Amino acid sequence: MPGIELQKTEQIYIVHGVQDNHRADGRNCLDYRLMEIETDVINNCNGSCLLKLGDTKLLAGVKAELSTPLASSPDRGRIEVSIDITPHAHVDFEGKGGDDFASDVSTLLTQNCNDDKSVDLKSLCVIPGQQAWVLYVDIMVLGYGGNYIDAASIAAKVALYNTKIHCVSVKCDDENEPEIEISDDPYDVFSLDVTNLPILITLYRIGGEFIVDATAEEESCCIAKLVLAVSPKEVVRMKQIGESGSIHIESVQDAIEMGQAKGTVFQKQLMEFLHSEKDLPKNKFRL
Repeated sequence: MPGIELQKTEQIYIVHGVQDNHRADGRNCLDYRLMEIETDVINNCNGSCLLKLGDTKLLAGVKAELSTPLASSPDRGRIEVSIDITPHAHVDFEGKGGDDFASDVSTLLTQNCNDDKSVDLKSLCVIPGQQAWVLYVDIMVLGYGGNYIDAASIAAKVALYNTKIHCVSVKCDDENEPEIEISDDPYDVFSLDVTNLPILITLYRIGGEFIVDATAEEESCCIAKLVLAVSPKEVVRMKQIGESGSIHIESVQDAIEMGQAKGTVFQKQLMEFLHSEKDLPKNKFRL
């Protein structure tokens, strides 16, 4: 994550604003910035979206390919997430500055997307043990203005929601070996149900308070960070990443309750937006 050097007075201003529940841009501690989402932005992908959250800008594309399923899950497909941070997103990402951080978040999102309790990965299987769909989610960070983990998880969910997978039929040849035929009818497709796919909600500890959707400047004042995976009903997992500060167990419980309340409401708003977005290709909304 890029580090922005702030003057001591700037840090004090941000910390005091958080403590007073009035951040520098006018939001309270649990407000997100205005988010803009547009789908079907890449023609040669099965699904795609462009997401803007403040100065953070992400482009996500999904490619569906048939491959051999993993030996550990022969009757399931899978989702692979990779993140590429462009050098002009932030000066600290020039060269290989963002590679390690992108790799860590890619792993986190891949784990999040392959939870059997949230996504029906069996629906991606064509021939058990032989062929299954793999959905490759590629996310490009075009601009960085803070809270990139949450934005990447939302972009992944939106792009997967937008993904159309061609239907296939399986027939046996003369030697009784299965043959796969992929439909070339653009309307003969199906989509993966991602309604219950968790999104990531990052809670940033600044001073004695937690905030969501931190700007890059607020991230530089963060002393500890919790990332919650929140389904439409509950927090399914939690991870402390990045900063070296410690968090008291009671504060962790408060953060979980805060993140669950925010995340479940957001999940409902996001799905309502995606359903309406089919008729209205581009829209803005505040969480």
